[in-house]
Amino acid sequence: MTTLADLTPLELANHVGTWVNVPHKPHPVIYMGEFESTGEIKHGARIFDPRYGDNYCRLDDCTPRYDLPSAWAPDGAPPQGEWEYTECLGMTGEYTCRRRWVGEWGLE
Repeated sequence: MTTLADLTPLELANHVGTWVNVPHKPHPVIYMGEFESTGEIKHGARIFDPRYGDNYCRLDDCTPRYDLPSAWAPDGAPPQGEWEYTECLGMTGEYTCRRRWVGEWGLE
């Protein structure tokens, strides 16, 4: 299985915003870029867990989830798509308007 450690620096830069699996999290997190440090992990991945915030891990611990759409583009732009508005009947009999983001996965 390919990890972020197997990628070239250019490929790593293009993976910013990609969901990845890491061993110490039960759910996917977002790869935010590389980092360098003088600590235990000299060169690794900065990740963002929507539930808990920023964290750091080794590049070889990050497995890209290509089956999920990117959280954002490498340049920070939102994913391609548009808002879809729907009307639905509420529990009290009133009509309410809901919206959801509809995007195309993997068509980049």
